[in-house]
Amino acid sequence: MSFEIDQNPNSEWYKRICDLYHLDLAVEPPHTFEIFSLLLQARLTEESFKEALPLAKQALEQSQKLGYALGEAWSWREIGSCYQDAVDLETARTYLLKALVAFQKLGEETGVASVSNILGIIENLCGNQVAAIKYYQVYLDVSKKLERYESYGIALANIAECYRELGDLWQALDLTLKAHQILSGFMHEENQSMAAWTLSNLGDLYRRLGQPQIALEQLQAALDQQILLKKDRDATQTMCYLGQTLVALEQFEAAKLRYEAGIQLAENCHEQIAKAWLQRALAELFVLEHQPARALALVTDALKIAEDLKLPEITALGQISVARTLLAMQPANIQSVLTLLETSLAWSKQAHALHLQREALEVRLCTEQLMENWFAALQTSLTLRQVEQEIASTGFTQRMQALQLQRDLEKHNATLEKRTIQLENLANQDALTGLWNRRGFEKIVQQNLELHHSFNVAMLDLDYLKTINDRWGHRIGDKVLLQLSQLMLEMIGSENTAARLSGDEFALLIEGSLHNAILLTQNLRLGFAKFDWATIEPGLSATISIGVTLALQNDTLERLLHRADQCLYAVKRGGRNAVAWRGQ
Repeated sequence: MSFEIDQNPNSEWYKRICDLYHLDLAVEPPHTFEIFSLLLQARLTEESFKEALPLAKQALEQSQKLGYALGEAWSWREIGSCYQDAVDLETARTYLLKALVAFQKLGEETGVASVSNILGIIENLCGNQVAAIKYYQVYLDVSKKLERYESYGIALANIAECYRELGDLWQALDLTLKAHQILSGFMHEENQSMAAWTLSNLGDLYRRLGQPQIALEQLQAALDQQILLKKDRDATQTMCYLGQTLVALEQFEAAKLRYEAGIQLAENCHEQIAKAWLQRALAELFVLEHQPARALALVTDALKIAEDLKLPEITALGQISVARTLLAMQPANIQSVLTLLETSLAWSKQAHALHLQREALEVRLCTEQLMENWFAALQTSLTLRQVEQEIASTGFTQRMQALQLQRDLEKHNATLEKRTIQLENLANQDALTGLWNRRGFEKIVQQNLELHHSFNVAMLDLDYLKTINDRWGHRIGDKVLLQLSQLMLEMIGSENTAARLSGDEFALLIEGSLHNAILLTQNLRLGFAKFDWATIEPGLSATISIGVTLALQNDTLERLLHRADQCLYAVKRGGRNAVAWRGQ
């Protein structure tokens, strides 16, 4: 992957560095641009670990040589991220903790948030959901403080994933819905990919909550968006969820096709963990179809991936899958099954994964019963009971910890919801007058069209605004615009809508009949012309031209606004300061 590196302050590369790392390069020390160029290249390198790591290490060496603490901290962050991509989580954690301490000392909140997010991901991968939530909470708090609402949405989605793993599906669903709503409101491609990811998670949650048909719709929409955005890694996870949902709907052939396509995609984008999950899921279908040999080939390969990645939890799960598959074969290789289960128990204990210990013990109990080794089966049964009691106890503790975190989140969410409404209003509001802007007005008109309401649209133009600005200045011109806005709000009533579309162009949505709209706009025109303009500026006068049209059945937004515009132009051609209308 090649990069066009331009140090010109107006270049895209320069701006991207400033935006990503929240820097003002003009006031940073010399050589800052070179260091952060290396870090940005590392972050953008598609081949990831092998190409990105040397770039990040080179940035670290330069930063240490120059004694540049901020560059050093960001370099540790990028190196940690590289090791995370390579699924060397212990090494990643070491570098990221160094980065976190450095950012905290520097008071660099952007860095603290970024590193906390990655540490949360690592803890979640290692099965430490409560620890992950604490890191994500830091990411959430800083994002809220800095008013970075995209990051806030990502933090909510990450916390929701932890609740899902803790078994609190309803809390996970609530947080994921909020995250999806926030991320869907931003048009940047990266945020759209995150919105698709949250939609995928929603689908998985609906499946787990017994709503496979809703899940299927959500997951297909997420997959379509991920393919469009070329987010292949995210798509592999969605394909796994889709396959599981199709199994729940007993559409086994369709599920197999999804799993097979997902495996191929995972191979293409080197997403090893997703490939292992997909292989295990496909193997389960082959076992159901009494094809244990095909299943064994898949789970054996999945186990090799898990062992290569050195992730205890995934390795234990892979060994249990192979043991289950061997047990389904005739004749079953009992000794191999027992050996695998002992190893999986060791890995499960190392990962502190009680649920996997239970699963391994359940398979061992089944094996011992099949062998009619009743004494061994009794011992396993007693051990299984102890593990289940520990799960119940640990689960209660985790739920209490999660409940406290949930209370903290609810406080933050209340503030976020208020700010989200404020941001939405600002996005649809004209800065000068406080009326709806074009974006907001067109939304309201479109909603009324879809609901088949009886209404009219009026287009208004302030006559000769340029002349007023040229003679008295823009300050007086703005006062005239504000007076028109105030008069519109006073005269149209709460059931109607006023907007400023551009400089001197306004619009109204007027409920009811065309006759009612004509009377209202005529009164508005006369009231505006009769206003005592001398109170603003001696010698000043102002008038408006108005075009009105009735919304017709099967009207489109474009046709309706075009007709109103035509009526307005007819008034302007006829001398201005009048109202023209059209019923059809």
